Amino acid sequence: MNKNEALIKSGDNKSLIMLNKKYLQIAKKKKYKDGEAICYIYIASTDIQAGNYDDARNMFNKAKYLLSESHNTIVKTLYFHYNGRYKDLIKLAKKNDSSFFMKCKEAYPELINNLLTRCPDLETSELIFCAMLKLNFTSKEIATYLFILPKSAQQRKSRIRKRLNISGEEDIYDFINSLG
Repeated sequence: MNKNEALIKSGDNKSLIMLNKKYLQIAKKKKYKDGEAICYIYIASTDIQAGNYDDARNMFNKAKYLLSESHNTIVKTLYFHYNGRYKDLIKLAKKNDSSFFMKCKEAYPELINNLLTRCPDLETSELIFCAMLKLNFTSKEIATYLFILPKSAQQRKSRIRKRLNISGEEDIYDFINSLG
């Protein structure tokens, strides 16, 4: 098992990003553009797992720029796989598509499992709400995408906070991201 695989299994996103930034510096030094792109893609993927969506978007854009001159179809496929999966999830959420929950279960299996371990009787609608929190949507955005009032979204967030036993001082987004 290589270092990347070991860190992925351990869930140590911070160390994984640091390792890939180290690889990125090596690729830059050797002027290996495809290697740089791969590092940006892996960093973006890790940022998504950690809930750092703005950072992920930035890394994907850097990879896209490098790949615009590349002829390496394998690296381009890797880019489209990771970036496409993230964008598809966002689109499904925004459309309130019925397949959103299944795609979330595929993308974030640890999140759903940990939520159900913590509170086995969570309803699917509550799991969907938590998945939207994982994607860092605000209460107002969630209300828009679920066709509910913003006040209703705030009430759901409060109920979920209570059901999951999240203290008032703890940020619910940080809590959700810590689950997977």
